[in-house]
Amino acid sequence: MKKLLESLRFNWQLLVLSIILALLLWVYVVSAEAPQMERVLSVPLKIRNLEEGLAVTQVPSSVSLRVRAPVRMEVRTEDIDAYLDLKGQSEGQWLLSVLLKPVPGASFVEVKPEKVLVTLEAIATKTMTVEVIYFGKLPQGFTLGPVQEIKPAEVEIKGPQSALERAQRVVAAIDLTGITSQISQTVAVRVLDEKGQDVPQVEVNPANVSVSVTVNVESVFKTVPVLPLLQGSLPFGLTVKRAFCDPPAVTIEGSADVLETVTSLYTYPVSLEGQEESFEEVTYLDVSGRNVRLISDSRVKVVVEVENEMRAQFEVVVRVKESAIPVSLKTSRVTVEVSGPESIIQSLSPQDFNAWVDASGLQKGTFSLPVKVDPPFGAVILRVEPAQIEVEVGE
Repeated sequence: MKKLLESLRFNWQLLVLSIILALLLWVYVVSAEAPQMERVLSVPLKIRNLEEGLAVTQVPSSVSLRVRAPVRMEVRTEDIDAYLDLKGQSEGQWLLSVLLKPVPGASFVEVKPEKVLVTLEAIATKTMTVEVIYFGKLPQGFTLGPVQEIKPAEVEIKGPQSALERAQRVVAAIDLTGITSQISQTVAVRVLDEKGQDVPQVEVNPANVSVSVTVNVESVFKTVPVLPLLQGSLPFGLTVKRAFCDPPAVTIEGSADVLETVTSLYTYPVSLEGQEESFEEVTYLDVSGRNVRLISDSRVKVVVEVENEMRAQFEVVVRVKESAIPVSLKTSRVTVEVSGPESIIQSLSPQDFNAWVDASGLQKGTFSLPVKVDPPFGAVILRVEPAQIEVEVGE
């Protein structure tokens, strides 16, 4: 027993080697007896040993590969290395075999295509001027000014000779959507052909340029009426017959979106307190907070015509607004009391008033409807008697 232990101690390397050989033999036997399965994979085709100064311009991006391996073995696309060896190949076209790096445990049954036609071109360089182009649209009221700076103004493009021959423009494209101020952007450079399509396989140096473009606020002009702003009250028994401005309208300048909201301009307040007769007053137009600029003088003359106030009553005929069914009124006349400047009130007659009731949409029955009166110009309705009229609908 002692001799046996001593023998094992001195031959342990041989023991380890025997175990490893036994395991390898077991793996081989199991693999050989394991059921096989074929898979078809699309594998990227790589390029190796491309000579300096050359570029590949025509070559398939992938090949189809039929692989046989044990069912339990998973063979993935990334496990397979399919490539073309371009070592020693010069400019021109070459028919080359697709090479495959072995995958332990698997075998390659078929590769399509087995050979591919490869075109090699010399790499060239070209200097081109950068052009700024735009897409999108500026907001209303803004216009695009000149390009202030493109830095650098020229770039170098590098690639196969055929690609450089296709290159017609190098551009920096800027999106104008939502832009309301000076444009200062770093923009990627694109190489375009004569149809405006990107040219592939071209490197740009530098790949980005700095662009500065002016954006202007568009000036728009608009003529609007000028209205007097009256403040306070005249003494008892007097009223304003008419108030107007001289000039009656002015021209303003501003952005389109602002001017769209401006329909008129008012003066600063003109006081009626203590005024017993017609008067004139020079004041200014109030444009504070409007973001507009007056083209003309901001001073205007306000003319206020004052008259004695007069009250009068008129017996007015009431009409029925259009109705789909017959409508009869219990009474067809109302008394309308008005006030206003004496000269206006004296010139009025009952025919100057439009009094009416609205029976539209009513079904058959008896209803009490309010009387509505449209006052003549310069008159104020004080009272309508009766204020409501009974009507019969559909009788």
